[in-house]
Amino acid sequence: MPISNQHNTLVAINTLETIPEIQIIKKAVLKVGRKPFYTTEYEENGIVTISLRESFPDDPHTSRIDTFNVDLHSGKITVSDNVTNIDISLEEWKKTLSERFP
Repeated sequence: MPISNQHNTLVAINTLETIPEIQIIKKAVLKVGRKPFYTTEYEENGIVTISLRESFPDDPHTSRIDTFNVDLHSGKITVSDNVTNIDISLEEWKKTLSERFP
């Protein structure tokens, strides 16, 4: 699968940045001294897959928080469950946030 072109990546990230729950996660990550950032996984048929990740101070490793599939044509966003490899709706994903980021 080809890596996303820069323009499509920026459009996908800008779309994610408009979601209030993303801002909640980023603030929670910053609050505990880590740095949130995005990585592009791939793009296929107008769907850009972006991971929200966090880096740790004094540690070269990073951790994936969530992976989002942004459909640039329809605007629909799904979230990939990295354990089961199943995509869930953005609405279902939002329901899990209070447990993970109280």
